[in-house]
Amino acid sequence: MAIYLTYAGTVDGGSAFPVWTDDREARAMRDVSQFATAMLALVFTSALLVTGQLFIKQRAQRDVIYATSHLLRPL
Repeated sequence: MAIYLTYAGTVDGGSAFPVWTDDREARAMRDVSQFATAMLALVFTSALLVTGQLFIKQRAQRDVIYATSHLLRPL
């Protein structure tokens, strides 16, 4: 076994690269890992939507305060 595979975390001798079948297709993903990937994508998307909404609200409030403070100055 090559030394670089040990450093890559493949102590058990497994391949560090995708395993291909005889038909040149990648090995199928397990249901658990596919579900975990989908959940991670949902959490990431939700976090982006929430933070984007909070940023837009905060930016809109700041723009209104800036405009009113400059437009309604005492003469």
